[in-house]
Amino acid sequence: MKKFVLLLAMVFVLGFGTICSAASNASILGNEEKAVDKFLSSLDKNNGAYEEIASNFTPGLQKKIDDAAMQKLRSQVAGNFGTLKEKKLVTLEKFDQGDRVTYLAGFSKTQVVKIVFAFDVKGEKPLINDFTFAPVELKKAE
Repeated sequence: MKKFVLLLAMVFVLGFGTICSAASNASILGNEEKAVDKFLSSLDKNNGAYEEIASNFTPGLQKKIDDAAMQKLRSQVAGNFGTLKEKKLVTLEKFDQGDRVTYLAGFSKTQVVKIVFAFDVKGEKPLINDFTFAPVELKKAE
């Protein structure tokens, strides 16, 4: 009987630890998605002050992308891809020092664009460390 009680206690402890880990990861992913939404919204609709967007950048990215660079990026995205129609989370990759989140997005001029965000998760909240936009060519089946 003691063995059964110990086994049952061990199962509950392991199960509780797994639930806590999943809740922590879900919270981090939620914060990352909020940062991505704010970033993409600012590109598409030209809304949101630079300071609001930059608060989700690492200090290194803030040095690379100032207000003028952000305006240039907005015009490049609008010129190359058009306006954002939809986005879908495709993958989340977790590493020791950060996460990589990949989205597939549909724009008015380009049907599918792969957008990858690298996040630094060492601090209180995840911060965007880098990002890329790459059009995806769809091949038609013959």
